Amino acid sequence: MPKETGLLLSLPMLQAYMRGEKIQTRRTHGLQKINQNPDEWELILFRNELNKNLSPQLYLFRNKKTENQVFIKCPCGQVGNEIYWKETLYRNPYFNEAGYLADNCCVVINGTIGDMLKWRWEKDILPAIFMPKEASRFRHIPLLDIRVQRVQGISPADTVTEGVIGMSYQLLWDSTNGKRSLIVKSTGLIIPNAYAWERNPWVFAYTFPAYEGEK
Repeated sequence: MPKETGLLLSLPMLQAYMRGEKIQTRRTHGLQKINQNPDEWELILFRNELNKNLSPQLYLFRNKKTENQVFIKCPCGQVGNEIYWKETLYRNPYFNEAGYLADNCCVVINGTIGDMLKWRWEKDILPAIFMPKEASRFRHIPLLDIRVQRVQGISPADTVTEGVIGMSYQLLWDSTNGKRSLIVKSTGLIIPNAYAWERNPWVFAYTFPAYEGEK
């Protein structure tokens, strides 16, 4: 079976996905080492027609200052693997059951009608990062393409496929990533605002099919 990885999706982006407008997402997870000093690194090798023997999960970077090279493994694996969305839940005060904050629909466990998810958390809102897998209503989404690039390298066309219409992608990016810090595990050094747009971090750009509604 294909590997299935959960990805967080903000409320506006989840709603864009549900409208069939979002077929791409950009993530920094897995690129922490490179993003300590993103300008110092360049991508020199990945699997393509010229490098068919290289694992499709691996990307080779070279430090332009030291010439050191490092392989980075994609957290979602490779094209053909799957993702599922993790979204924010809330407690329905009348039935003590979970609901989706995006549209107030009830949460059914593993998509089984009538098997509602009972609320078992202390607070009335459960952030997406803590959503259990069985509560996801968007499962087994196949990855059609995976690219590695700098976030500022996004094209106008890709901005639209990210589901961003009528606003700046830079503003959207910084609203969720601009204040995130990066901790260097080897030294404990904390880099504030490490993923801000102005630092132009490296990202994995994932492409997936448009949502077509309930089948």
